Amino acid sequence: MNKHILLVMKYLDDNNSVTAQELLDNHKAAAIAYATAADTDFYTAYIYALAADAASAADADADVNYAKNTIDWYFGYSKENKQDYINEIAKNKGDKQ
Repeated sequence: MNKHILLVMKYLDDNNSVTAQELLDNHKAAAIAYATAADTDFYTAYIYALAADAASAADADADVNYAKNTIDWYFGYSKENKQDYINEIAKNKGDKQ
């Protein structure tokens, strides 16, 4: 499970669940992962760097839509199960209630 994608999805699900600092830190970490990715992981790293970047500035509707589209792009490319991420977010919500 990609922690950068998970954080972006958590933010998109409930923007009060992630702080601006967490988004910024996620963006920086994803950018580092992108910059240091092995050739086989380069494209995937690029996609989650874009998603983290979009979420870090997701105050405008256009940025939120960009983040959502990039998340979909990530799942289309990575072939990971998006529902697993949704379930993880839901599980963690339950832990905090």
